[in-house]
Parts: sequence; C-alpha cells; structure tokens
Amino acid sequence: MGQKETQVEELEALGVIYPDELEVTSNEYPNIAVRISLQSHQGEEVPAMFEVTLNLRLSADYPDVTPEIQVFGLESTFSSERIKRVERILHNVAQENIGMPMIFTIVSALQDEIGHLVEDLEAEKIKAEEKVVKEREAQARKKLEGTRVTPEVFTAWKKKFNVEIRAVEEKEKWIPEVEGTKKLTGRQLFLRDSTLNLSDVALMQAAGNEIEFDESLFDEQRFLLATRKQDYILTFKMTFDNAAVTEWTDVGG
Repeated sequence: MGQKETQVEELEALGVIYPDELEVTSNEYPNIAVRISLQSHQGEEVPAMFEVTLNLRLSADYPDVTPEIQVFGLESTFSSERIKRVERILHNVAQENIGMPMIFTIVSALQDEIGHLVEDLEAEKIKAEEKVVKEREAQARKKLEGTRVTPEVFTAWKKKFNVEIRAVEEKEKWIPEVEGTKKLTGRQLFLRDSTLNLSDVALMQAAGNEIEFDESLFDEQRFLLATRKQDYILTFKMTFDNAAVTEWTDVGG
C-alpha cells in the first residue's frame, strides 16, 4: 500500500477517535493537513484553562518522513522555552515512529504534555502562595523583633533619653507649687493640730453649760498633746541644726 492510501486510511481512523477534536483542513494528497484541538481541563477544574491546537501537514512521503508539526494556544500562558520543549518532544516521538502511521501517537504525546503543563501551573500557584505566606511571616517576625539593639543604637537612645530627662527637670523648676499640695513640716503639723484642739475648746466654751464633758479626759488629751510636742522637739533636735532647734523650742514655750 502506497503513502496516499496509508494517509487516507489514517484520516478515517482519526475521525472516529477524535470526532469533535479533529478538523481536516486539507484532504487533497499530497498536501493533507489536519488540525486537532485539545482542552487543558477536560471537564476538570485546573489553575488555568487553555486550548491547544496541533497542526500537522503530511508530505507525499509520509509516513516515511515526519510531518510538519506546529503547536498553538500556549503563548499567553507559558514561556517560549516551555513551548519549544513541547514541540521538541513531539518531534522526537515522530522520529521514533517513522515508517508507520504516527498522528495518533503524536496526539497522545501532546495530551501527556498538556497534563505536565497543568502540573507546572499548579506547582507555580503553590509556590506563589507559599511565597506570600513566607513574606507575611517575615513581616510578622520583624514587627515582633523590633529594632535590634547594637552599641550604636543604645548610645543614640541614651543620648536622646538624657536630653528628654533634662528638659523635664528644667520644666519642673519653673512650675509653681500648688497651695495645699506642699508637704507640711513637723512644726506646721504641730501648730495645725494645736489650732484644731483650741478650736474645739472654743466651741465647747461658746456652748456654755449645755455641753457636759469629762475634764479628766480633757486633761489626758492635753497630756498627749504635750507629749507629742516633746516628740517633735526631740525629732527636730536630731535632724536640724542648733538655730532651727532654738527657734522651735522658743515657739513651743
């Protein structure tokens, strides 16, 4: 059987195998040409859906020579290097099958490569997702770590801290003391207590005979007051100079 009959019979067989995918663009020998369209997804969800078109042109000597092979539909999804790799694989398959009908074998090899292309896309998708996760983790670690403290960083921080402290101290020097918030001295506490006690006595005297009280308790209160006064005098003798003590004892009478 000659090349023409071989080519015609092969076209008939391909029409049965690929009823929807095969398109005969030329059935005139010796320029028979076919186009086969293959889907990447084939009913399944994939990272990117694309359609691959395989153009084959048979010379008069086919199948004793390989057909002209062209692949279309991958340009928008894959690099030119990856497309050339697919074409190279198909040419190798054709070389291995010289002397026998080979279109079905070439189409099968292309279907296998489409599966590999889908796997490549899936791997790239996973790699991109992992990259995003790693970048987010790196940013999170950076926030937690903060600025690493080196001698230079610490020196700069300490210098700034000292300047701020001095500014606060200088500001406090010019803030007037609010009346009533200044801590009272021992003498002032004593005088204030004495004044309060005298005020209590004055109130009782103003009430006349309407208020009865135990004078012995009042004497005891006076005794405690005098004792506390002596305690203040003793304390000031221990903490102040002679001039301050003299002034205090004079006031106490």
